[in-house]
Formats: sequence, C-alpha cells, structure tokens
Amino acid sequence: MDLIETLMYLCDRGLLSQVMEILKPVVGLYQDILALGLLQASTQTAQKASMQLRREFLSALLPTFLGNHPNSTIILHHAWHAQVKHILIAVNL
Repeated sequence: MDLIETLMYLCDRGLLSQVMEILKPVVGLYQDILALGLLQASTQTAQKASMQLRREFLSALLPTFLGNHPNSTIILHHAWHAQVKHILIAVNL
C-alpha cells in the first residue's frame, strides 16, 4: 500500500506519465495486486492526476475480474465496497 500511495503522490506532483510507465509491466503480471492497491489506497489527499491514474488502470483491470479470474470474488468485493465511487462510475461498473 505504501508503494501505491507513494506512486499516487508522485502523480500529483507532476510525474503522471512516468508513474504510468512504471506500472504498465505490473498490469500483465500482478493484475489483482495492483487493482486491490488502487481500490484501497487513501483518497483523502488525492488530486486530479492520481485520480486519473486510478481511472486509467482500473478501467483496464476490472473487466478482467468479471471473467474467470481466480481472485475475481475478492477484487469485486473490494470494488463494490470501495469509497471511491467516482472511480467505479468512470469505469462503468
């Protein structure tokens, strides 16, 4: 969680494209861990750039868990109960 929140902090400090490049390889390898991290990360100090990061990656990741993924139940449970409703609306869930 600390790593995800640090990356989101860096996004809000003008490094959005660099953080997105760092996370691109993670999408293919650790989809469930990245999705959980983005869903559970603190939104209290989130700004526009970090919210864009969440939208971009969650919109790509969450459809994977609507299929036959081994961790679908856990991810969708956290997505359903997430306090970041505007992200889920943006992802069209």
